[in-house]
Amino acid sequence: MVYKTWWNSRLGTDLQKYRNLKSAAKRAVAAAKDQYYHSLYDQLDTPSGENNIYRLAKSRHRSTHGNGHVMHIKEADAKLLRDKHSILQRSTDYFHKISNTQFTHPPITSPDPTLGPVASITPGEEKLAIIKMKSGKATGPDDLPAEIWEMLGKPASEFLVKQ
Repeated sequence: MVYKTWWNSRLGTDLQKYRNLKSAAKRAVAAAKDQYYHSLYDQLDTPSGENNIYRLAKSRHRSTHGNGHVMHIKEADAKLLRDKHSILQRSTDYFHKISNTQFTHPPITSPDPTLGPVASITPGEEKLAIIKMKSGKATGPDDLPAEIWEMLGKPASEFLVKQ
C-alpha cells in the first residue's frame, strides 16, 4: 500500500516511508530465516537428526531428476498413464518413433539456387566482405584480423601463394 501511495504521489516523504518499511520487511525475513535454520541445525544435531540428514539428501537427489514432475500422460489410444515406468516407456517409444521415421520431402518444382555447383567468389564480393568486417572481432582461418585486410586494400586472393 505504501508503494502504491508513493507511486501515485511521487513525494520524497512517501518514498522514504516506503524504503523504511521495505528495509524492515527484509530484516524480518532475515530474522525468520535465521531462526528457522538455527532450529533445523539444532534438530540435526540430535541422535535422530542423522535420519533427517539422509532424508534431506534423498529428497534433494530426487529433485535433480527431471522426470519426477510428470504425474500422468496419455497413451496413444488416450489411456491415462500414471506410474513412472509406463510414463518413461511411453516417452521412449514416442521419441524413438519421431527420431527414426523417414519423412517424405515434397518434390522440387522450382529451381533451387543451392543445387548444383557453387559459383566462385568474385574480387568485388571479397572487397565488400572486407569492408563489412568489424574491427576487433575473431580472426578467420588465416589468423589475420580484419584490420590488416582493410589496410592492404586488396582482395585476399591476390596474396594467396599457390603451392
